[in-house]
Amino acid sequence: MLTRAMDFVGARRDYVTTFVSTIIIQACGVITGILTARLLGPVGKGEVATVLWLPNLMVSVGILGLPQAAAFLVSRQRDRGDALTAVGFWIALASGVVQAAILYLLVPLILGPRAVHLAGISRLFLLYIPVAYFGLTLLGIDQGHQKFGRYNLLRMLPPLLYVFGLVFLILAKNANVTSVLLVNLAAQLIASAIRAWVAGKRLFHVRWPAILEYGRDMFEQGFVFFWPALAGIVLMKTDLALLIHLETSEQLGYYTAAMAIAMGQTGVSTSLIQVSFPKVSSISRPEAVTMLRRHLAKSLAPIAGMALIVALLSPFIIKSLFGPSFLPALPITYVLIAAISIWGIGQVLENGLRAMGYGAPGALANGIGILVLAASSLVLVKPLRGLGMAVSMGLALLTAVGILGICLRRVSLECDLEAVESTHGR
Repeated sequence: MLTRAMDFVGARRDYVTTFVSTIIIQACGVITGILTARLLGPVGKGEVATVLWLPNLMVSVGILGLPQAAAFLVSRQRDRGDALTAVGFWIALASGVVQAAILYLLVPLILGPRAVHLAGISRLFLLYIPVAYFGLTLLGIDQGHQKFGRYNLLRMLPPLLYVFGLVFLILAKNANVTSVLLVNLAAQLIASAIRAWVAGKRLFHVRWPAILEYGRDMFEQGFVFFWPALAGIVLMKTDLALLIHLETSEQLGYYTAAMAIAMGQTGVSTSLIQVSFPKVSSISRPEAVTMLRRHLAKSLAPIAGMALIVALLSPFIIKSLFGPSFLPALPITYVLIAAISIWGIGQVLENGLRAMGYGAPGALANGIGILVLAASSLVLVKPLRGLGMAVSMGLALLTAVGILGICLRRVSLECDLEAVESTHGR
């Protein structure tokens, strides 16, 4: 009884600290966005975004699910934690170096003629890719070990250092596109270096056979997680791609403002996912199903509560931060808040299934969600404009959650059947 009480207190502490760190990271994102806009103006802000686009895309897609794979494997093989730490570091670093080297040659082609003047700094900023890769993979090791104090402290470092760096540029009166980007790169380099320093000699206590064996396991598990993650990214980006072709720039402006507000609630679901993933993956499948159901039930109230808070604040946010000209975005905002709350529930479900080793349900659910989004938007956007796209997004995400729920039910039935067969076998 005492052990269960301590586990509950520890889990609650992990959730709270992870939520607080997520809010701090989001706040830093807002602050750096404002500071870079003030320092550089629209043109400079756009050039920074141009340079950051490719490395950020690679960190989302090119990392091939390595951080989550590292968390998964470590949570299940605690006794091999040191070896997995070393292997994760080296394969993440090597993957990042190879990808950066290939992209170095392609940068002028990717940027195009209008941004070719940024080729030099863009090539330099490709260093961000290997640095971020090994830093995030080592954070995945911390997540797998459920060391959330260190995990949250270190993942806050890059945005916090970026804020301090921008403040330094303001005081030094030396802000330009290059200096802002170098500060961003330095922030990630320092944070990743600190995490590598924490690992210390463990990064070198591994032999080639172990690198090959554990590296293969990590890549295989990473690919299991890569496809649902990729499908999820495509699902969350398809709405803008469709709206660009179906509606005016004005409606696109309303929609992007509404989405920015609606996404403000994601700190709750993100925190739940990061804490629950290693807890679910570290136990047997029948226990994991029970735990995932419990986490899902407990997530409904905070997700709904945060959605309600954001909805109540939306009129004030639009008037004060975006301006009265954006008030037509309010109905779109309300629908997207509901849609993103559904997405948060789906993320808890999908990542819980991933924690049990199932990647296919997420890929299937997100893939069908993309089809629902495309089909419904063709019907709803013409009469409802931006609101129609918001409704379409809600339908797509609701469909994805329904499919994930069916998959969880199927896994649960499989566990029950295995338990019955095991009983009869005795």
